[in-house]
Amino acid sequence: MSFASRLAHAALLALWAGAGWTAARALVAESLLRAPPGKTGRRAAPLERAAQWDPFNAEAYAALGRDRAAKGEWRPAIEFYQKSLELRSDPTTAKRLAGACLQAGDIPRAQRAFETALLCAPRDREALYWLGYLSVVDLNAPDRAERLAKACLAHGEPTAEMRWVLGKAYELQGRYRQALHSFYEFLQLPRSPLLPEALYEKVDWRSWLGEWSARLNEVESGRLTPTAGQTVY
Repeated sequence: MSFASRLAHAALLALWAGAGWTAARALVAESLLRAPPGKTGRRAAPLERAAQWDPFNAEAYAALGRDRAAKGEWRPAIEFYQKSLELRSDPTTAKRLAGACLQAGDIPRAQRAFETALLCAPRDREALYWLGYLSVVDLNAPDRAERLAKACLAHGEPTAEMRWVLGKAYELQGRYRQALHSFYEFLQLPRSPLLPEALYEKVDWRSWLGEWSARLNEVESGRLTPTAGQTVY
């Protein structure tokens, strides 16, 4: 498993463990920021000179962004990534910009960066997932998450991470029967590298969904009436 995948796994595990959105977002963001193999810090000075000599060198600005991100200097990284994108559209740079924005706490700008990535590559699985993830976790936009998930699923084979996003969207909309169906389908699909292994191994999905389904049946039959502010699961 790659270092980026391990960071994404740790981030979503933190979310499910209730460790707080800010710390988890930071880990998720870092998973989108990893530079290619090699130490970019040693190349920073030559890259800065390259950018000065050729102010239209998009790759130099993108590499400077990776260097600043590796040092945890998110604001300069954002500016370098943004400059690179102004010179050349590139989905990878756009996703790295989104990761830097998440680290800096700028959720709206991260959203726009993911949207830019999708303009470059409309079927980019990673960008679709994280934009859907933000829609259900940070932006309170389940309708948008539903559209993104359905668009992604319509493009090809169903993926576990988009079934999870769709289930969360239905849950937030109060469409619990559809949420159950989507979560059950999520369990039937091969494990996704974008989701943490602990999500599969430490969450007893079948027991949880079985209990949820039973309580939902009681509500729909009138045998159970949730109190105010109480969900059915």
